[in-house]
Amino acid sequence: MLAHRGCSNLMLRPSQALFPEHERFDMLSELGSGGMGIVYAVYDRQRGEKLALKTLQSEDPGALLRLKNEFRALQDMQHPNLVTLGELFHDHEQWFFTMELIEGVDLISHVRNNGTYAITGEANDTGVDERLPRDHGPSRTERDSQEVEPTGDDPAPERRSFDEARLRACLAQLAEGLAAIHAAGRVHRDIKPGNVLVEAAGRLVVLDFGLVTQPELGQKSAEHFFPLGTIDYMAPEQAASKEVSPATDWYSVGVMLFEVLTGQLPFSGGALKVLTDKQLTAPRRPSDVVPAVPPDLDDLCVSLLDRDPARRPGAEQVLRVARYDRPGHRARRPSSAVLPTRTFVGRRRELTALFEAHAAVVAGKASSVLLCGYSGLGKSELLRTFARQLIAREPGAMVLHGRCYERESVPYKALDEVVDSLSQQLAGRSSTALAGLAP
Repeated sequence: MLAHRGCSNLMLRPSQALFPEHERFDMLSELGSGGMGIVYAVYDRQRGEKLALKTLQSEDPGALLRLKNEFRALQDMQHPNLVTLGELFHDHEQWFFTMELIEGVDLISHVRNNGTYAITGEANDTGVDERLPRDHGPSRTERDSQEVEPTGDDPAPERRSFDEARLRACLAQLAEGLAAIHAAGRVHRDIKPGNVLVEAAGRLVVLDFGLVTQPELGQKSAEHFFPLGTIDYMAPEQAASKEVSPATDWYSVGVMLFEVLTGQLPFSGGALKVLTDKQLTAPRRPSDVVPAVPPDLDDLCVSLLDRDPARRPGAEQVLRVARYDRPGHRARRPSSAVLPTRTFVGRRRELTALFEAHAAVVAGKASSVLLCGYSGLGKSELLRTFARQLIAREPGAMVLHGRCYERESVPYKALDEVVDSLSQQLAGRSSTALAGLAP
């Protein structure tokens, strides 16, 4: 699933009433739509406030899985620079979730155009399936048509056309938001202007977690065999269907920074050309396009766009540049607003019992284990540790996981995520392998 260019400034328009009448939500307007979903502004009678509501365009299993993953990705995270989600529903054969209603514009418009602020949604072209490369260049959004974007043959502009104070403020907030995502062991995979909105008061919000992933050892699914994301902003390793990491998101930040500093993308041309160039060549320095670019932002952008993920800077380095305002200034460490990673110790008896239960299953015996304990004792971490150790010992082992989420109104909620996890595992297997699993 690839998208070549995002629609980032979604305009308010009358609702097309694809979402049926609901006893709790009054439909106000349609905010935006993409290949996968559609977002509405609604009034929640129960809570007495306006919210955004995201639902599906069609009953596609892959789209449904991404919708649920998007909602569940933020269940354990609360951060001012991440969109706040409400509840997930399955009602009247319709899947949807609610979230805070953001009134803002995309990052590029905020920094380069001093954009007017309107209620916007997070539906975009992420859901467009474009796995086959196209033979034409990038489409231009309404935002792009309002400014002249120099090409590689154009003379370099002498003056910069962005608000540096706004850029540094947004860059710092974006670094904080991504630090929270990465501290939770996740990678966004679709950082681009349309998924980074800025409110009139200056608050930056990261949206659209439909492609978020948790790169655990051995947990492969069908999506690992082709690239997902938006071509212009994805990292080289992401485009090549290689393992992603937090550095993948930082590359996307580098693309946006290049776009802010120069008014153009680091690579241009058709989809296949962009994908190929990212593997083989390094982009120009922003200062080669606009000589007046501040040197520290110029260097940061070049580092973020390094083809080697290991050499790209992270949140602390980005914050150090973003918050520079006087000699000797020191940026504070990013506050992730999530629990730090802990070293797992002890629980040998419990781990032994789990491995004995697994051995019984391998021997052909049905086995189940009930893990009990007070909240906060580490039950979930014990199971995660067992799964990691099992996969390390047996790389071919299949681990299906699921949990109940408090803010979900879905049938069979205790098993819903387990079934989704099984579906992902089976989707990556050949028809011959699947036939061997049938009773």
